[in-house]
Amino acid sequence: MGFSGYLQNDRPTFTPRFSQVCGNHDLPCDESWYREHWKEWHSERQSSSEIYRMLQAAGFEVLHGTSCSIAGVKFYGSPIQPAQPSSRQHVKKTLVGRTEMAFGRMRGGQELKEEWKKIPKDVDVLITHTPPHQIMDETQYAGKRKKHIGCEILRQVLYGRRAPAVHAFGHVHPGYGSLQEPKTLFINCASATDRRGQSGSVNLPVTFVAEQREIERCGFPGSIGAGWVILCWFQFLIVQSHNLS
Repeated sequence: MGFSGYLQNDRPTFTPRFSQVCGNHDLPCDESWYREHWKEWHSERQSSSEIYRMLQAAGFEVLHGTSCSIAGVKFYGSPIQPAQPSSRQHVKKTLVGRTEMAFGRMRGGQELKEEWKKIPKDVDVLITHTPPHQIMDETQYAGKRKKHIGCEILRQVLYGRRAPAVHAFGHVHPGYGSLQEPKTLFINCASATDRRGQSGSVNLPVTFVAEQREIERCGFPGSIGAGWVILCWFQFLIVQSHNLS
């Protein structure tokens, strides 16, 4: 479908505010990586600048190591994730530990440490493409035993500082769901299910209400009344609306 189809067909129409965090499937959005690897994926090179222009024209604010404020709630987003095991035969592993897809960084490396240092201490809602290690991050590659592929450094950072009220992420499709811990509501809002290529393999959007800088509850469209409604869906789309009804 591509970015233009997504913007035309899948963008919610009931809200005036959008923020987006990219992920490893958003190949052209990682400009430096795509410049080197586009031939491994596409017959024609796509324009990274044009995609960002389309997103901006459609009203999206892309969070790439940056923050924004919606109704007094502070959001911070990053697309970076540890490089995952290579699962496609036609893609070569690079020398710096980045693998087959966009925004990958060497697991346990300095780049990840520097990335997570940028997270503001006063963030209310953290949005990352990767989950933290051992939190809804278990998956299986090529029939091998399941393993946790979330970011170890991100987990260390989160547990060593003021915890955000909500941490939303995706990346690991089988981990879809939510987990309430004492200080943080963790939401794996991966849009795709683990049934790749099958009909109907898209998860429902996940919504929660944020009022007066507190997260009131987590649910699905139809169960939410008045308040600030945040929607996490499709590469971490964050939406603001006064009322869904």
